Amino acid sequence: MRTLIFSILVLFTLLRYGFSAGLDTDPAFSNFNKAVSLYNRGNLEEALHLLEKSLKLYPGFLQAHLLCARVYSRLKRYDLAVGEYKKVLELYPSFFIGHLEIGYLYDSLNKLELAKKHLKRALQINPLSKDAMLALARIYEKTGDIEGAINCYKKLKDLSLSEPMIDYHLGILYAKSNRKELAIKYLKDAIKKDPTHAEIFYNLGILLMEKNQYRKALENLNHAIKLNPSLKEAFLALSIYYRTIEGDDTKARQFYKRYKELGGDEKLY
Repeated sequence: MRTLIFSILVLFTLLRYGFSAGLDTDPAFSNFNKAVSLYNRGNLEEALHLLEKSLKLYPGFLQAHLLCARVYSRLKRYDLAVGEYKKVLELYPSFFIGHLEIGYLYDSLNKLELAKKHLKRALQINPLSKDAMLALARIYEKTGDIEGAINCYKKLKDLSLSEPMIDYHLGILYAKSNRKELAIKYLKDAIKKDPTHAEIFYNLGILLMEKNQYRKALENLNHAIKLNPSLKEAFLALSIYYRTIEGDDTKARQFYKRYKELGGDEKLY
């Protein structure tokens, strides 16, 4: 995918600067192509050196600035990476990849409002981008905007993204907003698509427990620990169930003992 993006960007710059020199003879393009190879092999400092040479010749070399931003990101020189992405967007304000990647970077730096701004702009440019929509949904989740996140995940489903984790996130969000029937529906949908995620069974079990559907709740919680024997939250839930609902202190203590062995710190006994 990245190779395709670079190919498109090379064409863009050729259209901008003209075809007369050619990629093989023009030193700026020659250095850039060598930098791409070095970047792909992980030789980041060497790639950066060649990119700087290219940019001295063509200060407005769009894809050289973009690759610089990626190099700086991988080198964890984040301020410099942000600066390069800004140069990319100064050269081409409607460049989808530029907005998407600086959005990712701001998200990783926990600058969530800036991340949201650029991801929204990316979606204005390309409303069908699943990557931008998913990233924006996660930003909304981080900032506690449940409705914003739900809307994004629903749009992802409309875009035919049938991944089970989309349904899982919708289930969790509806549970947080106390819409338990919808939460249960989406968690069940997630399980139908991929019955291998212990966390989905655990969360469904908790919701069913809250609705007093104890048999089904136990089935899901037990299946959760079968899939992931280290899921301490499921052991705690089973311990609480046997202590408070069944009154079976022996079983409750067995599950609680395992919970503590897994590093749980909530005190029941």
